[in-house]
Amino acid sequence: MRAFKSFVVFAFLYGASLQTQGQTCDAIIQHGLRNVSTAYSQDTATSLRYFNHCQKNLDTLDSSKMADAEVEIFGQGRGGGSYSETQRRTALQEWCTTNRDTAFRNQTSFQNAQSIYQGAVDAWSKCNSLKSKSIQVTPVISPDNETVDIGVVYTGNTSSGIRLNGVKAEGFACDVTRPDNKKIKYPEEILNLTFNVQCKRSAATKELSGGESYQRKARGVITIQTSSEPVQFFFAEEFNPPLPVAQARRILEALPRVEAPIGTVIASALTEEQFYSPNNPQADKSKWLLADGRQLPPGTAFEKITGQKAAPDLRWAREASVVVASVSRSGKHGENLKGFETDGGKVGSWLWMVGLRDVSGQRVNNDYEQDVDHFQAFNDQNGVITAQGRTLNWKHSAWGPWKPGEANVFGLFLRKQDHVRHFIKIN
Repeated sequence: MRAFKSFVVFAFLYGASLQTQGQTCDAIIQHGLRNVSTAYSQDTATSLRYFNHCQKNLDTLDSSKMADAEVEIFGQGRGGGSYSETQRRTALQEWCTTNRDTAFRNQTSFQNAQSIYQGAVDAWSKCNSLKSKSIQVTPVISPDNETVDIGVVYTGNTSSGIRLNGVKAEGFACDVTRPDNKKIKYPEEILNLTFNVQCKRSAATKELSGGESYQRKARGVITIQTSSEPVQFFFAEEFNPPLPVAQARRILEALPRVEAPIGTVIASALTEEQFYSPNNPQADKSKWLLADGRQLPPGTAFEKITGQKAAPDLRWAREASVVVASVSRSGKHGENLKGFETDGGKVGSWLWMVGLRDVSGQRVNNDYEQDVDHFQAFNDQNGVITAQGRTLNWKHSAWGPWKPGEANVFGLFLRKQDHVRHFIKIN
């Protein structure tokens, strides 16, 4: 998973830094997660949190990365001075364990929602860029997303040199107030007294679909424009009710009639006995058969279509290996391939291949007569790289000493699919 953002936090300043961040820019991250919940679901937002942080080794996170995870998972102001580092790591691990199943169930929607969330990350980054210049942008968003109050102030001791160039809005009407309540003439220098921005969301519109009426709030955007960085707040489109009741009813009524086509093959982590269990009511024995080459029951639709009297034999797929990860890099003579492995949490095994990269021979003396160079590049049973060369001096019939070099190293992480069985739709 790629990291969306990073904090710069020294360990001895961690508590104070997190508290300050929590008052300003971190609220943007929480709003981004809220947009994901609005556009998709709360479970999708949970999946996004999980895949951003929980597939890392939490025990090895430094303070800044741990702060990153805490802000996104628990919200602004979480942790800090009242929690020991052990307690904070334990809390993160417990959250990851509790929400793992939800994350994987919503993995597809999480991937689709990343673009929405990335907008919040970009805004968070620019907010922190301004903060590094002592320009503090503080958003306060009402629980119903109808009202947004934003403060813009300079917190330094000298002139900021940064100007407020305006506030642009889509789907919102915004008023900007100077600290002295005088009329604003852009650009205005940002000083030690706060510019207050208040934005009201445009009214929802009434729409009809399938005979059902509902309220729709269009997407909204508020941009604070400065001479240094713009900070943009995005608001996802909202519906009330989220799905019209009549449409939802029709979908639910149609679900029992939706079946996979004849010949469809599915992979299941269940044994044959478990697959046909009463707890798995969709797995009707008259419709699904284990694809292990066994004879078909008489009169199946699969036989009528294909002319075959036996199910396909897909047992080979259980023994086949899939490539889960790969590594390609250079390695030095004597290095152990264990240090090249990635993501030790996966189940499987590494297959390594070693070839010549930068190896040269070494003569026994300074005579230039020579017959052959002898090069070696392989890894032994303990995973140690051999990459060396030597040169034969035919005049003296003597080999020079081995000279260490570098090898090309390519590794594949392979996993068998022996936990999966294949079933075919036969009807």
